[in-house]
Amino acid sequence: MKTIVKKILHYLSQRDFGEIILSLTLLLIALSMIMLYGCKGSPIEPEPTPKTSDTLVTLVSQKTIQMRSSVITFDSVGHLWCAQQNGDLIEIAPDGTMKSYSILWDQHGGIAIANRNIYITNITSSTLTELAPDGTSSWLNLGFGKYPSPIVSDGNNVYIAEELKNGGVIKIAPDGTMKDYAIGHGFPQQIMYDGTNVWTLNGDSTVTKIATDGTIKSYAIGFFPRWAQCNNEGLWIMTMTEIEIFDENGIVKNHHYLPEPPAGMAFLKKIKAVVITSAFTDNIYIVDMSTWKILLIINGNNSSNIARLAIFTNGDNSIIAYSSEYGITEIVINYKIVNN
Repeated sequence: MKTIVKKILHYLSQRDFGEIILSLTLLLIALSMIMLYGCKGSPIEPEPTPKTSDTLVTLVSQKTIQMRSSVITFDSVGHLWCAQQNGDLIEIAPDGTMKSYSILWDQHGGIAIANRNIYITNITSSTLTELAPDGTSSWLNLGFGKYPSPIVSDGNNVYIAEELKNGGVIKIAPDGTMKDYAIGHGFPQQIMYDGTNVWTLNGDSTVTKIATDGTIKSYAIGFFPRWAQCNNEGLWIMTMTEIEIFDENGIVKNHHYLPEPPAGMAFLKKIKAVVITSAFTDNIYIVDMSTWKILLIINGNNSSNIARLAIFTNGDNSIIAYSSEYGITEIVINYKIVNN
């Protein structure tokens, strides 16, 4: 240390007053830079405040089931059912065991369960396939050019949306009796049951409600609806920019504006995906339409405190699936939104 001090004093004795001031100034600047950026050149930043409202899910593992299927659902015992276009209906038990049933070779639009029977819509042939609990299948002719696609069940009857210009809904009772409802709005994309009423999400930015007494009423919604969901809080409709929440009378209860996606990830605005969760597990099943695969994502987080903000829910868990044009790119639970 004494040697270093002597060298410094010798250096200063050889310099004039101006040079000494300049040297001390440069030394102070150097010391300040070291304190600011650290020895490795990385900025020293304060510890971030822990976030509780926009936490990403930790995915424990992910498995892929190769399945040419675009329609999936769960039954009352947690079995996953997948209708394939090659004429196979696949049943997947919670332990992964698979069983195949023969159904009509067609383009399937939807699948639902009522009275222990599996119902599958066949778009091209305008028919409905019924698979009984004993494994026997039959089909019902719905009428030429109906283009049946989305289907939903109230536990007893099934309701099928017709993908036509003027739209329509077919109600089928357990005895096979059919009743048509003319909704007057074209190309319904989804059909839902809220425990009392049947709703369709239509291609002309409207929703239609069919009440239990058969009364039909339509309501205007936001532009370019992407997905809809019924839960105990009302009818949730996701557009390109926001989530609208309607009550059973079509009155908007609340708006949630979707946040701007991170820089360079503008495709996150294109929210259109198929997400189904089982009531018996914490797993998330997704149909990736670009690869014709069913993705099983095992969620290791306890998310029981998450608010309902998503396309499909599992208890109190909320899921938003972000998609590029067709494939799934990211899953976020408890994605933060801004209230209106």
